[in-house]
Amino acid sequence: MYEDHGISSWSRMHTDSPNSQVRDNIVGANDAIDEIQPCTSVELNYDILLCVMARMDAKDYRVKDLLAMMFTCRSFYKSGLPILLRRPVYVDPSNIASFCNYMFKDLDWHGSLLRHLYLRHSASYRAVSWHLKRLSLIVKHASKLKTFSASTSERIFKYAPDMVETLITLPNLNELELWSMGHRAITLLRGSSRKLIQLSLSLLDGAQFHIPQLTLPRLEELTLHDVSFRTFQARCPSVKRLALGITGIDDWSLSDLVSLFPNLRELVLRRHHTIRDLGRVQFLHEVNKRDRGSIPHPWIGLEEVEGDLANIFALAIPCSVKTLRLSETLLDQRTFNWLPTLLTGCQPKFLSLDIETSHLDLVSFANCNRLAVTAPQLSSFQIVIRICNNFDQVLNLHSFLDIVLRFISCPSLITIEIHLHADSTIRYTGHPALEALRDLGSYNFAKRVLKAVGSKSLRHICLAITGRGSSHWIVSRNGELIRGGR
Repeated sequence: MYEDHGISSWSRMHTDSPNSQVRDNIVGANDAIDEIQPCTSVELNYDILLCVMARMDAKDYRVKDLLAMMFTCRSFYKSGLPILLRRPVYVDPSNIASFCNYMFKDLDWHGSLLRHLYLRHSASYRAVSWHLKRLSLIVKHASKLKTFSASTSERIFKYAPDMVETLITLPNLNELELWSMGHRAITLLRGSSRKLIQLSLSLLDGAQFHIPQLTLPRLEELTLHDVSFRTFQARCPSVKRLALGITGIDDWSLSDLVSLFPNLRELVLRRHHTIRDLGRVQFLHEVNKRDRGSIPHPWIGLEEVEGDLANIFALAIPCSVKTLRLSETLLDQRTFNWLPTLLTGCQPKFLSLDIETSHLDLVSFANCNRLAVTAPQLSSFQIVIRICNNFDQVLNLHSFLDIVLRFISCPSLITIEIHLHADSTIRYTGHPALEALRDLGSYNFAKRVLKAVGSKSLRHICLAITGRGSSHWIVSRNGELIRGGR
C-alpha cells in the first residue's frame, strides 16, 4: 500500500518483522502487537526518538526505515501507525479488504489520520465493489484528507457513487488525480474546483463531453492528458506549472495557453505519437508567431520549458526562458533544423537536449549553427544521444563526434554533460556500435570537449558513455583537467 522501495502493498508491509506472527497484513500485525517486547533499553532519549519518528511522515524518508523503528518495541509500533497513515496510502483490489478491516477497527481515529489516498488498478474493482462502499465510508471520516487519486475514476465512482459527494464535502482536499473521467468525476471536479491546488486528469477513451467552464482560483499545478482546448475551458489565473500530454500537435495554440494560464512559470509539453507531417509543424509555428503580437504580456514570468522539439517549436514561445529541456526522435533531418530558431528565440541559460537516433546523421548537426551563435548566454549544457537498435554507420562515429564538438562551441559555458548511450538491443547483441563507444577514452575525449567548447569559464565536464561508465572532470583555472566530482 505504500509504494516505496519495493513496499507497494498493505499486505507486504510487515514481512520484515522480527516476530513471525507480525506479518502478512496490518490486521495481523495489529493483533500481534502484544508479542512485541516492550522497550527495555534505548541509547537515545525516548522522546528524541519519537520526534525522529514523527518526522518520518515526510516523503523523503523510506517506509522501511519507519518500519524498522516500529518493530523494535511495542511503544514505537503504536507511535508509528499514525505516521504510516499520514504518508501516501496505495490501495488496489489485492489489499483493499485488509485495509478496510484495519481502518474499521477504530474508524474515527484512523480516518482522521489519513492524508493521501491513491486507488490503483481499478479495472479489477468490480469483484470487490462491496469494499469500495466501505472505502467510501472511510473517506467520509477522513476529514484531513488532502490528496485523492483514482486511476480509473469513473469506474470507481460507478461502484461507490456516494464517494463523490463525500469528497466534495472534505474541507482539506486540495489535490485531485482523476484519470479516465466521466460524468461522475466531472461532478466531483465541479464541486471541488475552488479549493484545488493540484489537479491531474484525463477523459474516458472516446468520451464526447466537455469539462464545464470552471474557475480554479487557487490551482497552482495542472496536468492534462489528451484534453484539448476545445474540451477544457477553465480559467486558471494562479497556475504556475502546466503539463500537457497531447495527441494532436494543434490541440493547443499559443493564444489558448496564454489566455487560460497567464502567469505560467513552467510548461511541459509531450506528444503521444511521432509527428509525420513536418509541414504542419512549420505552419503552426508561423501561425503562433503571427498571433504573438496580439497577446498582451505573454508569459513574462516563464522560467522553464520541457518537451518535444517539434511541439515546442510549433508553439513559437514569445519570451526568453531560463531552462529549456528538449527531446526528439530524429526521423527527418528537418526536425533538427528547427533547433537554432528555437534557441535564438528562447535564449536559455540551461539547455538539455535528448536525441534518439537510428543513424549518425552528420547533416543535421553540420547544418546547425554553433551554440555560441544561437545561445550566447548559455552557462550549462547537457546533450544525450541515444543510439537505437538499427544503428549501423559505426565507421562514422568519430566523424559524428567531431561535428557534435563543433556544435557545442560556446565561450559562456560553465558546465557541460555529454551522454552517449546505446539501447538495450545493442548492448545484448554485441553490436559493433558498442565496441566503438567502449573505445572512447574518457580523458582524451574530455580534452577534446574542453578544446571544442572554447570557454575560459568552463569548470565542469561530465561524460557518460555506454561501456565506459561515467566520469567527472574539474577544469582548473589554468585549464588542466582534474578527475573528481562536482
